[in-house]
Amino acid sequence: MRDAMELTKKYSKCPACGNDKVGGEPSQGALIIGDEIFTRSCKCGWSVTVDQRIKHIATLTKRRSGKLVGGVYEVRIHGYGHKYLPLLELKEKSGVKRIDHNSKIEEWLNSQEGRKWALEVPAASAY
Repeated sequence: MRDAMELTKKYSKCPACGNDKVGGEPSQGALIIGDEIFTRSCKCGWSVTVDQRIKHIATLTKRRSGKLVGGVYEVRIHGYGHKYLPLLELKEKSGVKRIDHNSKIEEWLNSQEGRKWALEVPAASAY
């Protein structure tokens, strides 16, 4: 996660009770930093999760005689907003056989290669 240090500083103190400790026995709170997910919680019950993964929003397909000939895959990219990705290119790059395999597509989009591609590819037109 790219912003882990900034988020750790921002959420070092619990805004509800002022506690600045994590871990310990009994637990004072938790700090979990994973792949594009930051979670900080406190013993008082307060918690925050910052999810920076690329998320699927919607799919628009173009078909001719039942065959997929184009379309867009709408995603939300943390810090960038929504973006339309070219569906056929995404299908090929992610290695899925069907475009409704959203969890596999999201998994690829959140890989280093997929994230780089999603940020660099020109936005596709929905029309």
